[in-house]
Amino acid sequence: MSIRQFAFPLAMAAAAAVAIPGASRAQTTKTQEPCIATEDSPEAMAGRPPCFLDELRVVSVRPYYGLTTLQGARIDLEPQLGFTVDDLDARLQQVLKAGKREPLPACLVGVGSVNIDANAQGEASTVTLIAKDPKDADRILSRARQLVK
Repeated sequence: MSIRQFAFPLAMAAAAAVAIPGASRAQTTKTQEPCIATEDSPEAMAGRPPCFLDELRVVSVRPYYGLTTLQGARIDLEPQLGFTVDDLDARLQQVLKAGKREPLPACLVGVGSVNIDANAQGEASTVTLIAKDPKDADRILSRARQLVK
């Protein structure tokens, strides 16, 4: 590259910076748009009751796939001595009954079905949240990952 090839663009940039007021410093002309609460934003989730899994220790969350597409989240729980699948199912039913009077917990928004599995001792070990609509599966997985303690 010759001096001329390098110096000409540099000179043009310097001339433009002098000719355009404010061009010598970074400026933005885009105004900030007002914050609109999306379905998963903290503003939209505020005031919702706690998840029915909040009192349990969630150790991991994995994607749950149907035949080929993401369907929801598979949540692994740390088993608690004496806390059975029936206990967790009763807690879930209580939350669902309350959901008729108040908003559902954030972890159940968009969920179509919940499957609870037990370990060999009969204690609750995994919970699978399956989306009503497969388009919501990513959101369900994202919210489930927030439960990991």
